[in-house]
Amino acid sequence: MKRLPRHLAALGFTIALLIAAVAYYQNSHNYVRYEQRVEWDNISEILCPLCIGLMATEQKGVFGQSLIVLLVSIVNASVYGALGFFANWIFSKVKSRER
Repeated sequence: MKRLPRHLAALGFTIALLIAAVAYYQNSHNYVRYEQRVEWDNISEILCPLCIGLMATEQKGVFGQSLIVLLVSIVNASVYGALGFFANWIFSKVKSRER
């Protein structure tokens, strides 16, 4: 259980990077259907609500885009890590009451 926050933080970082990659792919390939984009937008808003900040990369260069994606990924990893700490705390409280 002590590794849960680290695992969730790594998961949150990976999810944010994957969402950024898919968003850039969809913007560069216009043949993706609108229905698929709407479904993906809903999923990405749930998994990484901070990815709304990726709109700030539209007028930036490669370095600016990379920096913003990295910051969004780090913050999303922090959110997932905090959820892991909270879940770990709840599990420890439940475990201590069982004894």
